[in-house]
Amino acid sequence: KVAANGGKIVLNPEDDYMFSQGDEVLVIAEDDDAYSPGTLPQVRKGVLPKIVPHRKYPEKILFCGWRRDIDDMIMVLEAFLTVGSELWMFSEVPEKERGKKLLDGGLDPNRVENIRLVHREGNAVIRRHLESLPLETFDSILILADEALEESVVNADSRSLATLLLIRDIQSKRLPYRDAKAIQYRQPGSSQTSWIREMQQASNQSIIISEILDSRTKNLVSVSKMRDYVLSNELVS
Repeated sequence: KVAANGGKIVLNPEDDYMFSQGDEVLVIAEDDDAYSPGTLPQVRKGVLPKIVPHRKYPEKILFCGWRRDIDDMIMVLEAFLTVGSELWMFSEVPEKERGKKLLDGGLDPNRVENIRLVHREGNAVIRRHLESLPLETFDSILILADEALEESVVNADSRSLATLLLIRDIQSKRLPYRDAKAIQYRQPGSSQTSWIREMQQASNQSIIISEILDSRTKNLVSVSKMRDYVLSNELVS
């Protein structure tokens, strides 16, 4: 009988049934002498594995361009990056206006603790402006669809892809000499395939993501086997 259910009788309960106080057990057997209480099973005490906490290291990230919700992106980075990380912000927005834009978005740059904000002004499609940045030192580079071009999807995507190609080419030129020679000796070929391989090698040094607004542009870059892109709605999520 199950005491908790008002004396309900359960025939042949499941093996995992847990007895409670007040339950009654009726055993039907041929001979009472043939049944006796068994010894309690011994439970072996296991040893829990020692979990080593994952150590976080400071990261160096570059934003190319300026989005309206860039303040939200900074706050997300502030939440999971460790102390000592750097966020370089490279765009044509004057540095004096950036602080006001961030404050209008609800972010006080002076209250950011884990990230040091580094501002640089320049045009992301002008090579000499990009060459002024230490592109080979960043862990991640995010090319944003600039808010100044958000009304023209085609122009915004063209600009983002042009910036991507420039950055990858500059990085490849700054590879250590021995790495560049290793690429040349490993896969000999024409000069065209050589610089393509160098750019592929450079893309392995840091993560580069270019924001794409138009899904048709995604299909285009997919055919060219470029992987350094993400659709705008995926970036927001």
